[in-house]
Amino acid sequence: MTVFLKPRRNSIFKAVSYSLSAAILGFAAQTASAQITFNDVFENPENAQLNLDYAKQEAAAGNLLQAASTLERLLYAEPNWDSARLFYTYVLLQLDDRQAASRELVLLESRPLNGAQKAELARMNTVVTGAPDDSGAFAARIKAGVRYDDNGANTLTDVVNRTGSEDDLSLIARAAFTARTPLIAGLDILGGGGVYLREPSESASRSYRNFHGNIGIGGGETVEWTARIGGRAAALDGDDYLTELGPRGDVSIALSDETKLTLGAAGVYQDYKALPGLPNERFRSGQKYSVTTGLSHKLSPQTRIGGFLTYDDKHAKTDIFAYDAFRITANIFHTPSTDRYVSGNLSYRALDYDGINTFATPPTARDDDHIYARAAYGVRLSAIAESFESLDNVFIEGAVDWIDRSSNISAFDYDNVGAELSLNWDF
Repeated sequence: MTVFLKPRRNSIFKAVSYSLSAAILGFAAQTASAQITFNDVFENPENAQLNLDYAKQEAAAGNLLQAASTLERLLYAEPNWDSARLFYTYVLLQLDDRQAASRELVLLESRPLNGAQKAELARMNTVVTGAPDDSGAFAARIKAGVRYDDNGANTLTDVVNRTGSEDDLSLIARAAFTARTPLIAGLDILGGGGVYLREPSESASRSYRNFHGNIGIGGGETVEWTARIGGRAAALDGDDYLTELGPRGDVSIALSDETKLTLGAAGVYQDYKALPGLPNERFRSGQKYSVTTGLSHKLSPQTRIGGFLTYDDKHAKTDIFAYDAFRITANIFHTPSTDRYVSGNLSYRALDYDGINTFATPPTARDDDHIYARAAYGVRLSAIAESFESLDNVFIEGAVDWIDRSSNISAFDYDNVGAELSLNWDF
């Protein structure tokens, strides 16, 4: 989002200023019981929290210039303290210094803000631009491209019977969005959705369509939470295959400005349909419960890493389709420049099925080990040639991935090497 300066619209400015003033009063209430003096700050320049509390106190008392100078010194020492920079931007707006506030907004655009901070950023941007804030926080991505798989005919072998091993070239398309807007003070309404389409060139492979959506509420700052209900529907070769629906929730705790802890849980009912020639697929239907915990950390302004642990408990109408599974996931995202990025994902999943599989000799319970790895490199189109200057939000991405599934029942062994070339539009 690019910030442009426009003439002030007093009605909008006043309306948004009043809502921001409410936040100020809340901040001031935290320090009302203990008055901080300038001498306290002078003697403790390294105490960042004390400096921030003093700035809030002075702003609440109407001493905006004193608050601004204190925040300026604080951000010189703590440039990645996003909540402090948001407050500094607010103070600049109260001083009617829109040019300086605009610079701060540009810096905040690239920061990993939580939902409440993003909403605050959107409200302050409304004051600077003079545009009505009726859209809330919205983000979307559209992806279209081609994909090659050296074992494309078995891409969906985890959910359907095996076919002959055959490479394949497919057309792929994805679209996804998230939205968040204030409902009442401290509470937001949020939602999201998307679609994934895959159309193979070979008849041995299956076309795939997946639609998903969710809606819910959320709030918090240092501890951010969401509660949603979501569902999805999948089809193979045009035949309805899976629908699922259920609640999920998560809590994100900011351990520091760079590190976040996430805890999540979900419970969905999965309804599988029989497919032509595969009547037993309907016996996969049943409840699935999942819990996740993870850490994400910003190593530098250019590099983010994360690690997650997930447990799944899958129930089914027959035990050979029920399982317990653990998944360990690691990821990295690095931006060498504003026009390029590199990403990597690696996961390991262990599945223990409950029932004895009589297709094996001798009959035994199925145990799988899945490994997935992906690496991608993206370049902004406008950085390739000046003729693409109007496509500043479009990236071209190349990616390779590898799937390896080892099973104690050899009929379920599977591996695939794939590659993608796609265009990605970000909004």
